[in-house]
Amino acid sequence: MSLSRRKVAATDRIVNRKIEEQFTLKDATVYGGYNLYSDMVARSGLDRLLEETFSGWKARWARYNLPTVVRILIDGYALGMKRIWHFADLRRDALLCAKRGLESLPDQSLLRKDLSKHFHSEEQVDKLRKIKARQARGVLKRLGGPLVLEFDSTVETLYGCQEGAEAGYNPHKPGRLSYQVQLCRERRSGLTLWCPFRGPHTEGGRLRPVR
Repeated sequence: MSLSRRKVAATDRIVNRKIEEQFTLKDATVYGGYNLYSDMVARSGLDRLLEETFSGWKARWARYNLPTVVRILIDGYALGMKRIWHFADLRRDALLCAKRGLESLPDQSLLRKDLSKHFHSEEQVDKLRKIKARQARGVLKRLGGPLVLEFDSTVETLYGCQEGAEAGYNPHKPGRLSYQVQLCRERRSGLTLWCPFRGPHTEGGRLRPVR
């Protein structure tokens, strides 16, 4: 299935300003590579797909439109933020705020609220999968020739109470709650095409990589 293009309201645009880098201590950031990373992500077309998919999901007067919130979440995970409360370290980072054209990034309470409200159903989450699939298909088509798919699995130990967590096979910490993470990676591009999280007792299952 393909995502249809539609007109995006100005209030739902993702800001990605061009920034001149100077190596001074004024407005210093620990995320020095973020400027180039953000430009690369914008050139990949992800911002446009987020705008087309999530435009109008929040009120026009909302301080942070949903396409920008989703982009900030993606950026945060890329920068190593593994938990929502870790995003507090990014909220007033000079570079990240300037890049998004904001005085400050959303706090963790707003991020939690938007995730709970807009991505609580499988249908809503599937919209993110379709964005990834659309990008992946474009990359794979440009490769040309045969594709090399590699399949593997690993065990992810969990802490706290998380959906679908079970105590099962865990060679690192026996008896702990965990997920069985199954992976499908295309070798030439390095793209991860399929990565479901299953309980540790899961065996087999139907493969659903990007088609």
